[in-house]
Amino acid sequence: MLNIVHRAGLEPSRPSLIRERSEDSLFYKLINKHHGHNKVAVHTEDRAYSYKDLDHLTSKFCYFMKGKNIKEGDVVLLALPDSIEFVVTFLACIRMGVVAGIVSPHAVKSELVNIINFVSPKWIFSTATTSKTLNHHNMLKIAEDQSSEYFLSLLEKQSESRTITAPDQNNPAIILFTSGTTSTPKGIVHAYKDLGVNEFPRTILRMSDNDIVFSYSRMYTSFGLGNSLLFPFHFGASSILVRNIPNAFSLKQVLRLRPTLFFAVPPIYDLLLDYKDSLETLFSSVRLFVASGDKLYTNTFERWEAIYGKRLLDCYGTTEMGHPFISNYPGEEKINSSGRLLDRFELRFDKSGRISYRGPSLFCEYYGDAATTIQKKRRGWLRSDDRGYMDEEGFVFITGRCSSVFKLNGQWVSSFDVENKLRELSFIKEIILVNHRNCLKAFISLNGSCDRQRVKDKILSFCMDHLKLHEIPKDIIILDEMPLTKRGKINRKCLAEMKAPSKHPPSLLKLGH
Repeated sequence: MLNIVHRAGLEPSRPSLIRERSEDSLFYKLINKHHGHNKVAVHTEDRAYSYKDLDHLTSKFCYFMKGKNIKEGDVVLLALPDSIEFVVTFLACIRMGVVAGIVSPHAVKSELVNIINFVSPKWIFSTATTSKTLNHHNMLKIAEDQSSEYFLSLLEKQSESRTITAPDQNNPAIILFTSGTTSTPKGIVHAYKDLGVNEFPRTILRMSDNDIVFSYSRMYTSFGLGNSLLFPFHFGASSILVRNIPNAFSLKQVLRLRPTLFFAVPPIYDLLLDYKDSLETLFSSVRLFVASGDKLYTNTFERWEAIYGKRLLDCYGTTEMGHPFISNYPGEEKINSSGRLLDRFELRFDKSGRISYRGPSLFCEYYGDAATTIQKKRRGWLRSDDRGYMDEEGFVFITGRCSSVFKLNGQWVSSFDVENKLRELSFIKEIILVNHRNCLKAFISLNGSCDRQRVKDKILSFCMDHLKLHEIPKDIIILDEMPLTKRGKINRKCLAEMKAPSKHPPSLLKLGH
């Protein structure tokens, strides 16, 4: 019957009445097929959980969800840290055909309220702190903030539900949120078919059941969800989970588990360059260091190879695609390039360099926003906000978002090109260029303590020698540290809204939203 529907060019209704064998379900492909090896799936909080354990725990949580009258097609929100609670809850949703909306457990109250009002979920699964902060009538506390004991004790009281639902592959599976700080958060809906795509781990990472994975990027992002759950579970590998983004000290505990694949956004690699003495030996087990989610600058790439002896593997993906679709290949990296297009994905550029793309993991729709979906997604192509170009060897270069390529006094300026050039100065640790009311500003953090006025003079002298006149910043603002978003990226929006340098530079706590 399913083949008849597909041949007719139709998509099943939501929720689908069509059922396939449980062996065709996403849950089976992620969990059940790895049962026989009793292989460790998750390392977390000094405990190891096998794939068989995950099946057992998930069946209990499905029973719990059914007791809350949650059924196939319902939407629930997961506001949970990277933990066994997240893994089990997510898998239970996949197992039952429930749509999982994934939000940051550290999101500010207004952001969570906007998302809840927008989605109207049946229930919100959260930690103690989030439950207390929101006090929403649909909030369910299923975990403490720093321990899994509450969650595991909750499961002990449940019976098991052995049913595995196999929704049609076109039915919605998850909602990822790219923004929730306005009154209209953007929800990216992905179907079950999207979560089954594994081109990147199969062809680029060459992932196998011998791999142990650690990702700095959290599972409420598409990059983190793939790294820590979907990719390793597809191949029977193991994932290391920590509730909070580790600092240099707690990272040592992670590395003692000997990860073979390591994922982070480029600013994290910048920070780790300062810890060679304590991390170099511990990094010896890692066969690939993967970077995505932000621009990888030339000097970060070169310094990482010089200090740790291995290259960073740059790749590119978007929340709408939900899967990296441009990547360098190990041993064939090209500096400043995001790599080459993966099989089954397509790319095209308009006259201004704006990128459109399509592929097997492209999202279904913007949740509750048919107008934007129709505007941006046409005939299977998504028109992105990124600009770039492809060289004669097929390497793709992302020059920035449309907002980071702007015209000043009739001349085009690429903030990435200017930033990349200025980072040749050894005393510059980080630099972000913003266009504020037609005035180019450079926000800079330094390696070590320096005379700030002397640094500014050196920067201006370098600019005069190496940049075009319209590319030279009119204002240079030196900060002790760059503001970061909760995803580990530099918060450009915060910098753009800064009116003037202060005597006491703003801290991450004040700016890191």
